[in-house]
Amino acid sequence: MEVLNTTWQAPNDVGQCVVAALLNCLSGAVPTTILDVPKIQTIWSAYMTTGGGTVGYYSPSANVKWDHSQIVAYFGTTMPY
Repeated sequence: MEVLNTTWQAPNDVGQCVVAALLNCLSGAVPTTILDVPKIQTIWSAYMTTGGGTVGYYSPSANVKWDHSQIVAYFGTTMPY
């Protein structure tokens, strides 16, 4: 609840998207071929271990770094609106 009750800015925006993505995956709203819990955990872990906030990132492939806004945008594409 602490993550959900914060302002929409880094790193809270990523945290809020992680919570939403986890809930969507666990409820079956997102097919596991699109996104699964281990991938969400990997993204969050990479983001936080590289500094979180405005400096953290996730590397989906070699030489590619997604900052917080790109991670949020990615999770947005997986949301079943």
